[in-house]
Amino acid sequence: MFKDLYRISDSESLVKDGMAITLNEIGQSIDDYRKAPLAEGVCERIIGEIIEFERNLPENLQAGGRLVNFAGEVFSINDVTYSNPNLIIFYGNMPNGNPVKLVQHQAQLNLLLVAVPVNDPEQPRRKIGFTKIQEK
Repeated sequence: MFKDLYRISDSESLVKDGMAITLNEIGQSIDDYRKAPLAEGVCERIIGEIIEFERNLPENLQAGGRLVNFAGEVFSINDVTYSNPNLIIFYGNMPNGNPVKLVQHQAQLNLLLVAVPVNDPEQPRRKIGFTKIQEK
């Protein structure tokens, strides 16, 4: 991947095909590559999809999930976490308000994002994800 890179002698950058690449960017690319197959990488991508989905929703709606392999049950998604190497964990509420925690192997995951009413109309929609992901 980086075999044709050349170090610029007075900086922390490398050059390939006339474009500078910082050592930090190389490190980030390697880190992304290493965690991609782990639950951590899957979780970050799911959170990114949820954030993107919610950008187009009015404030009285939030992301919910419908899991194909659970008879199509819908629940609001309040948080998504992971346990490496391969578990994704969803926290939320069923339509009747009961809390739900779904632990799912990443290879078994099929999540349909759907719009559901916010849990408390008096409160702003909660935000899912990590600050660094939301800032992208």
